[in-house]
Order: sequence, then C-alpha cells, then structure tokens
Amino acid sequence: MRTPVMSDQRQEFIELVHDALQIIEDKLALDEFPTLHRVPAVQQWLAEHPREWLARGKAVQMYLRQAVETVVSEYAESCLPTFQRIAVFARGCYLEGKTVTAVARELGISRSLAVHYVAPTTKRLIATAFYWLTVTEPRNRETT
Repeated sequence: MRTPVMSDQRQEFIELVHDALQIIEDKLALDEFPTLHRVPAVQQWLAEHPREWLARGKAVQMYLRQAVETVVSEYAESCLPTFQRIAVFARGCYLEGKTVTAVARELGISRSLAVHYVAPTTKRLIATAFYWLTVTEPRNRETT
C-alpha cells in the first residue's frame, strides 16, 4: 500500500503550476487556467488592470515568473550543489526555455537524474513560491 507523501489537493496544485510553467510564454494559453485566476493576488491584479488585453494570462504569467525568480535567487548562491542545480534547472527550463536535456548537460548530470530528482523538487519549490506570492502574501498585506 502506497503512503501519501502529500495531500491530493496540494499535488494537484503543484501539477497545475507545472503545467502552466510549460507554457509560461503563452498568455493566451495561460488564460485557460481558471484555478490560477482565482488566487487572491491574481484577482487583485485583475481588478487593478481591468482593460488589460489577456489580463488573466498576463497576471498568471507574471506571478509564475516571479515564483521562478524567487526560487532561482534563493538557491543560486548556495554552497550546496543540489541547491545550485535547482536554481540552474529553474532558470534554464522556465525562464530561458531550454530543454531538460540541455539543462542536464549544462549541469553535468544525466537527463534521467534531472527528470527524476531535480525536476520534481524544483516544481514543488516553484509551486510553493507561487502559492506564497499569490495566496499567502495578499492575505498578509490585508491584515497589516
């Protein structure tokens, strides 16, 4: 019997953010992620920019990039190689549009290692950063 590592809801959110990351450059496609549109920060941005073209996709894109940049900045300067790999993987795959194979080559690791170890950790960290930026932070701003 498999023991759940995390809640199904959290895993679904991580997968949703990961799917959105795969098309981070396509605001029109990001416009088709209604769950991500409903998070407080995106709703707030939409209210502040009512005339923006593809506003939902643009808001999701902006927060996705910010989440990736947060992970990159937090892990890039680490003295631990694992954390440095996460930063390079996040930047390469999600900001620079490189393939997993290209990033693995850049890191000097196998594609398999990148897919099975670096990628899952990276996507969890980015999803957590996205959640923090779009759900937790707006709530904290409202209470202060």
